[in-house]
Amino acid sequence: MKNFFKERLIAYFIDGLIIDFLLSPFIFLLMNQKISGLIYLFVFVLIFVSYFFISENFFSKTIGKKIMNLQVENVNYKNIFKRSFARLIPLEPLSYFINDGKFWHETLSGTSVTKKL
Repeated sequence: MKNFFKERLIAYFIDGLIIDFLLSPFIFLLMNQKISGLIYLFVFVLIFVSYFFISENFFSKTIGKKIMNLQVENVNYKNIFKRSFARLIPLEPLSYFINDGKFWHETLSGTSVTKKL
């Protein structure tokens, strides 16, 4: 099984830009001290998890994965729920290098990412 690390990294960067765009009003409020850091953290987790959950549960891919021709396999509500929350594990992005080319969010959820031809 090929892991498509470069494509996945680019897809994650694209998704990060989209999440940053969705968070931008809250970043502005935080910078102007209109909301606390704790509220911002809650909003960040809500938007981060919701973006991945909705995209992967209903479309088997995020916008970044669509651009890079990738999709999530073994999609069902329960697996994508686990996958979305597992991304919040500290140092989770590094798990790719210590887990034989699979991220913890894949291992814990029983999902994988494939390249569409």
